[in-house]
Amino acid sequence: MSTGSSKLDLSILLFLYLTDGFVGRQTLAEEFELGEGKIKTHLKGLKEKGYITQLRAGSQLTEKGSMFINGILEALGVERLGFMDGRELGSQTVLYVLLRKESVPSKIVKMRDQAVKEGADGAIIGIFSGDTFKLPPGNEDLCMYAPLFCTEIKPKIIGEPPRLTLLAVFGDKKGKTIEGLVAILLSEYSPWRATLLGLLELL
Repeated sequence: MSTGSSKLDLSILLFLYLTDGFVGRQTLAEEFELGEGKIKTHLKGLKEKGYITQLRAGSQLTEKGSMFINGILEALGVERLGFMDGRELGSQTVLYVLLRKESVPSKIVKMRDQAVKEGADGAIIGIFSGDTFKLPPGNEDLCMYAPLFCTEIKPKIIGEPPRLTLLAVFGDKKGKTIEGLVAILLSEYSPWRATLLGLLELL
C-alpha cells in the first residue's frame, strides 16, 4: 500500500478513535473533503483487515483497531491527544498532542507547512519549558499568544517539570486537522517519521 493511502487510512482510524459512537460515510467524506466513493473504498479495506466494523449507523473501531491506534500512540510517546475549541486560534477546532519527549525538529516552518498543505488552517509546534510552552525558532510564549488553549493543555507539574513536545493543528474540520497532524508526523524533517512509517506497514 502506498504511503498516501496509508496516511488516509490512519487519518480515518484516528477520527474514529477520537469520536464516540458510529460515524457515517457522508460525515467522513465531509470531514476529509473527499468523495463518498473514495471513503467507501478505504472503509472497505479497513473492514477487511478487521480494524473497523460497519453497521447502517456507520463505522466504528473494532478492538483490533483500537489496539492498533493505542500501539501507535504508545510508540510515539503520546501523553495526551484530543480536540478543543479553536476559536482562540481563529478556527473551529484544534487537535493537539503532547509527546513525552522534548524533540525540536530542524525545519519547524516546513513541518507546519505540511499541515496547511493537507487543508488545515495552521499548526503550532512547541516545547514545554519551565511552566509554559515555547514556540521555536523564536521561543515565543504560547500562553501570551493563546492563553486559554495554553492553560487547558499545560500539564500539572509535580516535582521535576516534564519534557514535552506539543503539536497542535487547527482548522474548520476535524478530519483536516487529523490529516495535518499525520502530515507533520510523517514529514521528512520529523523525528517521529521512521517510527510511524514502520507501524504503517501493518496497514
